[in-house]
Amino acid sequence: MYYIYFYRVIFILLLTIIILPGCSGENDVNGNDQPQLETGAVLDADENVYTTVKIGDQWWMAENLRVTVYLDGSVIPDVQDDTEWLMAEGGAMAYYDNNENLGKEFGALYNWYAVVDERGLCPDGWKVPSDDDWQILEKYLGMSEEAVLLEGLRGTDQGGMLKDTGTQLWNIPNAGATNETGFTALPAGSRQVEPIVFFDFLGEDTYYWTVTGYDENNAWNRGLTFKTEGIFRYSVNKRIGYSVRCLME
Repeated sequence: MYYIYFYRVIFILLLTIIILPGCSGENDVNGNDQPQLETGAVLDADENVYTTVKIGDQWWMAENLRVTVYLDGSVIPDVQDDTEWLMAEGGAMAYYDNNENLGKEFGALYNWYAVVDERGLCPDGWKVPSDDDWQILEKYLGMSEEAVLLEGLRGTDQGGMLKDTGTQLWNIPNAGATNETGFTALPAGSRQVEPIVFFDFLGEDTYYWTVTGYDENNAWNRGLTFKTEGIFRYSVNKRIGYSVRCLME
């Protein structure tokens, strides 16, 4: 067991060394120099490798989580049936349209119960961010103290700073997308539960869970869309399937 852990650590270090040289400044969509990014790598419990990026004083995953087991090895149920998804009392995951190939590119969609499961969804030393953690990121990107507390669409161009550029994956116009943070948000869509269970918004929107509950049935999230440059903040049904980005503790 010691040797397995040792080699995994060495593997991560080697990945970090490989990735870091590629983080020199690049040009944005307007041809302007972008700031140099500090990046690394992390393994999840399935040993999937994720690029990570430092934004301000926070380290974020630069990819959506796609893990299928909790930290203790327990399987997260892949719930394909709509009724079973709606009725689930514990953690559940799904790929968009139940298509595993889409999951490889966009990550998995999780309900909120998986996000807060005590067995741990994120890699060791990482966590699903809270509403406060997101506010720290938003204020670092220039959102005002007043705006971060609002519900709905907030800010100016902060969402554009997080979105992957171009319209290969995002629908036109992918408003304001610069990805100058290296966060590389992709339009992963969601699994909605009202008025029925259905997959929607692939190519248009992406939504991220926080661990912060709002009330018995709802929790806070963040959202980005192809039409806007700001960042959405809503309290939504805990049974919805959303993406997850992990944050270093």
